[in-house]
Amino acid sequence: MPHGTHVRHVRSLAEAQKVLANLQDTVAAGELRPFVISRIKRKELLRNLTQVKYGIFGFDQTLHSASQWTEIRRILGPKAQALWETDISKRPINGQAVTISNLIKGQYLYMSPAGQPLVEQAMLQTEWTAQLIQALKEQQVTREQIRSIAQYLPMRAGAAEILRPMMKVSVISWGLREIINAWLEINGIANAFKRNSIRVLELGATELRFDDQERVTGHVSSSLVVNANKSIKANRFLEGCGVSEGLTLAVGDSIYDMEMMPFVRISAEQAISGVNVLIMSPATALETLNEFDQHRMPRLWQRVTCLLIADDFYPLLELQKEAIQRYDSIGQNKKQIPKEQVKEIFGL
Repeated sequence: MPHGTHVRHVRSLAEAQKVLANLQDTVAAGELRPFVISRIKRKELLRNLTQVKYGIFGFDQTLHSASQWTEIRRILGPKAQALWETDISKRPINGQAVTISNLIKGQYLYMSPAGQPLVEQAMLQTEWTAQLIQALKEQQVTREQIRSIAQYLPMRAGAAEILRPMMKVSVISWGLREIINAWLEINGIANAFKRNSIRVLELGATELRFDDQERVTGHVSSSLVVNANKSIKANRFLEGCGVSEGLTLAVGDSIYDMEMMPFVRISAEQAISGVNVLIMSPATALETLNEFDQHRMPRLWQRVTCLLIADDFYPLLELQKEAIQRYDSIGQNKKQIPKEQVKEIFGL
C-alpha cells in the first residue's frame, strides 16, 4: 500500500455504516487494521490537515481511554449508587427513567418521533451535576482526592503528539476542571504550553470551589459544562482566541461531542473548513455510528469530516506527516505550519 493510513471515502452516513457492517467479521477476529472513513477525498483531507494549528478536544474516551465518572463513583462509595440511579425528571421519558446512567449513555436518548427534545437536556444534566457536587461536599471530598483521579485515566496513545504542537487548544468536557488540569500536568502537556507565552490551553469544564481545608464546597456557576452546552464553550474559545474554523482540528469520541465541532461545509469537490474527527474503537464503531440514526440526529453527521477507526491517534498522525511531506514537496502550504512545529510533531 503506497500510504501508511488507508482512507475510505464515503458520500453518506448509510455508506459509512455499510463499510463498518461489512468489516464486522474482521473486527471480531481482531484482524482489522486501523483506518479512516472520510467524507472528503484523501487529497482534500491531507490539504486540510496541513492547515490545522488549533484544536478542540473532548476528554473522556477521547484523550484518554477511561472515564472520570467511574473514578468519581469510587470516591463517593455507597453514596454513588443512589445518585447514579436517581430519577432526575421524576417522570418517565419515552418509557425510561431519566438517570445519570441513561444520560451518560445518550444525550439524545429522550427524543420524540419527530426528532424534537421532549425535555431540555441541559437542564437535566445541570440538575444531576448539582446533585453530584452536593454529594462531594457532603462526603467532604478534598482537592487532592479529586486530582488523584487523573492517575487512573490512561492517555490514549498518540494524544500527546497531537496536542503538544497546537498553538491554541480547548479541552471541553462534561466533567471536572481539576481532574483535567491534573491529567494535563501528569502527562507533560500543560508544561508544553506554559513554556511559550503565545500558546493557549483553555479548559471548558466545571470548576469546583474549596474551603481553607481544601474540601469541596460547591462550584463556580459560570464554569458549568454539560454535554448539551459544549457548543457554547467551543464558540467562546473560537471567538475569544480569534481562531478560524478552517484552521481547527476538533476531536471527539461519539455523537455527543458533535455539538462542540464547527460546521463543515462539504461540496462535491472539497471541504471548506477545518477537520472534525470522531475517534472510534473498531470493536464499537458501528454501534457508535448507528447512534446518528437511533437518536434521530442525522444533522450532526453533517459536522463530521472523518472517522478514525482506531484505538490510538497514530493513523491520524501518519496522515498529518504524509500531508506535510506531500505539500511541501510540491511547494504548497509551506507557511501553514512553522518548521519548528513540524519538527516537534514528527522529528523531521
